[in-house]
This record gives sequence, structure tokens and C-alpha cells, in this order.
Amino acid sequence: FTSLLSLLNSALDHAYTFDAQVNSDASAISSEYAGLVSLSIRQLVGALEITLSKNSDGSFNNSDVIVFLK
Repeated sequence: FTSLLSLLNSALDHAYTFDAQVNSDASAISSEYAGLVSLSIRQLVGALEITLSKNSDGSFNNSDVIVFLK
């Protein structure tokens, strides 16, 4: 459980960094553009479904990641 939390914290840190970079780059054009880009990225990510298969021992097979559009 502890390793899962560290992965979650790492993913959250990456998400915040990505969000800040996108906002910074888009805000250089205009604040309206930054809002539009931010909303578009959230819509894109929300439209994805990521699946993982399981190995015979019940662990996740990290080499079999599939992404679908909802």
C-alpha cells in the first residue's frame, strides 16, 4: 500500500508540473487561450480509458497497456 501511495504522489507531481507548463505556455498567448487549452486537455484525458491485463498470479501486466477512446 505504501508503494502505491508513493506512485500516486509521483503521478500527482507530474500532473501538476504538466498543468503548470501548459498554463504558462498558453498564457503567453492570452488568458482566454490558456483556459481553452486547459479545458481541451481535460476533455481529451477524460475521453480515454486505460486498461491493464493481469498475470496468472494476479499482478498487473505492465507490458500490456491498452488505451481506448470512450
